[in-house]
Amino acid sequence: MKIAVVADKIDTMPFEKNTTIALMRAVQDMGFELFFMTQEDLYIKNNSPMAYTQKIKILNDAKCWFKFLTDKIATELLKFDIILMRKDPPVDKKFIHTLYILELAERAGVYVANSPKIMYKYNEKIFALSFPELIPNTVVSCNRDILEKFLKKYKKIILKPLDNMGGTDVFLINYEDGDARAIFASQTSNFTYPVMVQEFIPEITKGDKRVVIINGKVFPYGLVRTPKENSIIASLSAGGVGRVEKLTNTDMKIAQIVAKKLKQEQIMLAGIDIIGGKLIEINITNAGCLVGISEYSKQNLPQMLIEEIIKDIQK
Repeated sequence: MKIAVVADKIDTMPFEKNTTIALMRAVQDMGFELFFMTQEDLYIKNNSPMAYTQKIKILNDAKCWFKFLTDKIATELLKFDIILMRKDPPVDKKFIHTLYILELAERAGVYVANSPKIMYKYNEKIFALSFPELIPNTVVSCNRDILEKFLKKYKKIILKPLDNMGGTDVFLINYEDGDARAIFASQTSNFTYPVMVQEFIPEITKGDKRVVIINGKVFPYGLVRTPKENSIIASLSAGGVGRVEKLTNTDMKIAQIVAKKLKQEQIMLAGIDIIGGKLIEINITNAGCLVGISEYSKQNLPQMLIEEIIKDIQK
């Protein structure tokens, strides 16, 4: 079986705790051929999806964690059995164009996870709004009056862009501070591009819990990411501290409701974020945190994901 990965340049990935590297290692350990490509390597020739790919080996060395076994070779994507789409957001025009190329491969029978059709059907932030009973009070808008009225009502809100990750451009806005209009203007490109605003959840100080769902199955442990002092950004890439713990009954209830929808939509991997018993996001582009949860639970989630994909192919 030949499995390819589309991701950011591998030398820019942190070796420790990186889910994409862990997935590549799982593919390798399972005895499959492993290939690597970036967005820039993808192209279409005569209606055939192509890429310049390299066979790769993952090494267990924090100083040198990969080795390319071949030069870049022009390859039809149809030669791969599975393609793992692991490119980090932002979900910009370049990301969407990548999905178009991968969809051509998917139409021809290549198993792409997650499906490109699903990734441009569902925005990770807006997807959570499919479950109004589970989320905090939320508005998505670029209208100044709507944003200002929301702030006036809830006094303390979180503003976030719709297409980014890792806490980038996330703001805590207080009604009393007086700088709200300037933040609204800058983050909406002068009130022309929508953002999401949500009622602030004080329980963020206790952590943002990432729950992993593989092929509609909720894993019973989650990674709690706690912001560093004087911050509301819990992402590990932004300095948050992580710990793994068993899901509470509330967490499991939320996750199972979401998992049912994910299964219906054939979303193979998702990472949902829960704060204070509220669903915040449904990450389907490049869900992470599998490594830390695997280490704590003594179960190999990356291998579990590959096994589930193979089962799906063999149906």
